[in-house]
Amino acid sequence: MSTNQIAKFVSAVANSQKIRKNSIIWPYTKSILEVVKILKTEGYISHFLFRETNGKRSLEIVLKNGNNINSSISLVSRPSVLKYFSKKDIWKLSTKIGIFVLSTPQGVLSDREAKIMGTGGKVLLYIC
Repeated sequence: MSTNQIAKFVSAVANSQKIRKNSIIWPYTKSILEVVKILKTEGYISHFLFRETNGKRSLEIVLKNGNNINSSISLVSRPSVLKYFSKKDIWKLSTKIGIFVLSTPQGVLSDREAKIMGTGGKVLLYIC
């Protein structure tokens, strides 16, 4: 999974919310889809749709107007410095204020889902 790809996506979502766009269109990848599903589940975006134009698949992400995540999102793992949480770390560092998005052996999960599954992994994002 490319951390740079996720960083660009998160930056695009934050910038779109900053200028009050209703939606953004982003090229479809499995990793981006998993992050979008978590953002939807946690209530940071309204919904998303699949689009296909000239044989290329993309996602249309419809943003929420009232919930602004532009200043409260941070990329934790960078290509040069990777951060990992064990299942003990998730129990210690998980907060009710925000969520961690992790890449685990079971797929991309939020910290709440990782607690339930009892797994750790590479920390991708922190959203508060």
